[in-house]
Amino acid sequence: MPKCPKCGKEITSLRCIIHLVAEYELTAKSEDDFDYKEVWEEEDELYLRDYYCPKCGKTLFNIEDDAINFLLGKEVETAEE
Repeated sequence: MPKCPKCGKEITSLRCIIHLVAEYELTAKSEDDFDYKEVWEEEDELYLRDYYCPKCGKTLFNIEDDAINFLLGKEVETAEE
């Protein structure tokens, strides 16, 4: 069972926060008349991920493959904080 490199506790899973990054164009005719228009197509959306320890809450990884390999007991470098 892997141990969290931050708190040292044994863990069997990681928590993941997924951030969607999308680009919008803002147009305004007045303070009350403005609009956001999505610039990117759906397939261009960028998802950023933070995988963190369920015990201490520290972010361990930002890459899915690293998170999976960690849970499988492989040697992986943790994310910078």
